[in-house]
Amino acid sequence: MQSSEFSAILSPVSERNIMRDNERAISEGIRRRAEKGGDMSVLSVLPWLKDEKRAVTCCGCGCESTITMGEALEWDDIDRWHCWECE
Repeated sequence: MQSSEFSAILSPVSERNIMRDNERAISEGIRRRAEKGGDMSVLSVLPWLKDEKRAVTCCGCGCESTITMGEALEWDDIDRWHCWECE
């Protein structure tokens, strides 16, 4: 077995382990915050999420754009998002 084949086999396992560890860390953070009676909103539990980008399509004119998750969470129904021209 060549090294490239070996690393191709290990890569998915490594990614799963990272995702599992991230899920545990998030769950633990949520549990601790809930025990303290803190704010349980998505952006307070996962503050880095507000800067993540999300592709959206305006339901008015059909233009495509990218907004932050913080902006997306301000919409009750993101499928009804309007660009600034259609608002």
